[in-house]
Amino acid sequence: MSDETDISLACYKFEAVKLKFLQNRDGYVLNLAIHPNEVPEELLRDWVGSRYMVAMAKLNDQDEPVIPKEVEEAKRARTSAIMLCKDEKFWMLMGTKVPAMAPVFSEEECAEALKVYLGIDSRAEIAKDKDVCARFIELRKEFVEG
Repeated sequence: MSDETDISLACYKFEAVKLKFLQNRDGYVLNLAIHPNEVPEELLRDWVGSRYMVAMAKLNDQDEPVIPKEVEEAKRARTSAIMLCKDEKFWMLMGTKVPAMAPVFSEEECAEALKVYLGIDSRAEIAKDKDVCARFIELRKEFVEG
């Protein structure tokens, strides 16, 4: 499968309730209860031992997906990175963090310096990689406090 669109075509879709979560020598075991009307018929025919790629979203009382707090924070950090690259004071900080790119004179140069500093190809990675997000948050904290 090459992209998410292809994966979504191969997915079983059903609602389940977490019953039990334990650990054994092979890893973690998650037991789910699926209402009989929700069980995909193909899943019933799959062999025991079949492997699956799993994606799960917790639902709230309105049956809407709950976005985890960490994901929301990471998305805010990415947005913050975009906004900070417009701030001339942040340009000065990035010039000190990436001396090879100093002085920084534009939003575009700042974005490039930030990517070099974080070791990423795109600021979108801030929302996808916990370590990159944590490094950016530390940088932002230094900027705000400095």
